[in-house]
Amino acid sequence: MNSVVLITRDLVLRNRLEKVLADSFRVLFFSNLQSSLDYIYSSMPDLMVIESNGVNDQRTRSILGDLKSDPIFGQIPILTICDDDLVAPDWDYLVADDYVRKCSIETEARARVELCLERSARFVEINPLTRLPGNIAILKQIQTRLDSGEIFAVAWADLDDFKPFNDKYGFARGDEVLKMVGRLVLNTVKEEQP
Repeated sequence: MNSVVLITRDLVLRNRLEKVLADSFRVLFFSNLQSSLDYIYSSMPDLMVIESNGVNDQRTRSILGDLKSDPIFGQIPILTICDDDLVAPDWDYLVADDYVRKCSIETEARARVELCLERSARFVEINPLTRLPGNIAILKQIQTRLDSGEIFAVAWADLDDFKPFNDKYGFARGDEVLKMVGRLVLNTVKEEQP
């Protein structure tokens, strides 16, 4: 079960979010970001939900900025709960990955949380060079097809002796080769699909 850190001083908002999220997520409540840091640093939650009023505080914005710039904790998605009159969010100011308005909590909060978690999983899994999905996405796709009883095939490709190529021609050339091979494999598979 995914863990969600919820940071708000508003007890009514806390109760509304708890009703929407508690049956699908392990929700941990904190009244401010400072009080949640021990948990965040020791247990690394899957998502942080913070009320935008808290983001207005310069210290909170600074802590969130530090978290987002950290190579380990920067991958934790942040969902901000905004006031209803928000028109277009200033993403630099919000220091968040997504937002939901207070008036939409009952109808949108669960979907926004799931979207943040799914987006985060995809982002972590994407190969930075080829932009292709990684192991988790591949295993998920295989399991879905197994569960559906669909007939499918799986292939594994590996370039033999690639390290000597990189050593001789450099990483930039090696990256070009990997991208080209990836495109060739992808295009061939697409052409040959029934």
